Amino acid sequence: GVEHVRKERQRCDDGPLHIRAADITKTCDVEQLLDEAGPLGLVVLSADAGGVFGELSTLNPDHVQNFLNTKILGSVNMVQEIIRRGYCAKLVFLCGKNSAKEKDYLLYGVANAAMSSLVGNINTHYGDTLQAYYLETPPIANSSIALEHKGQLEKDIPMFPMSVLLEPLFKIINGSIMPGFVPFAGGPVQ
Repeated sequence: GVEHVRKERQRCDDGPLHIRAADITKTCDVEQLLDEAGPLGLVVLSADAGGVFGELSTLNPDHVQNFLNTKILGSVNMVQEIIRRGYCAKLVFLCGKNSAKEKDYLLYGVANAAMSSLVGNINTHYGDTLQAYYLETPPIANSSIALEHKGQLEKDIPMFPMSVLLEPLFKIINGSIMPGFVPFAGGPVQ
């Protein structure tokens, strides 16, 4: 969640690659992040706060707000600042399967639908400078949120290494995938 991100803020620069955790729900943090990174050609957004697995009526309202703010508001904040700066970029949103969810994962369905709509609208209205992609992402093995998800289900779910995202990311970078929805081809996605 946001508290988790604040505790683990890190920055890693490797040539043209800039990796940094940030609280993207705060406009000033987004501005600082983009100041550090400079002009961008590719932005991969993996915003997720977790904490919203379970029956909707029993979810902690603070966790619900944190989750929706991080996933939706945070992504919108990033896109707004990228537009304000006039960047031409590919925006890749890592999201789960965009379909009806089991009852205990209702908010993930809501967030995925919102992200899918955001991607479509970016491509419709800003397609001259931005290309947006909804990259369907499976549970990633070393992700604390995927581990929370697995624990909540109390059953074995397929977990994948982060490397499964490399092939579609390379295809996005080299332009062999059109903007929009990019399905995960390596197995089921929650």
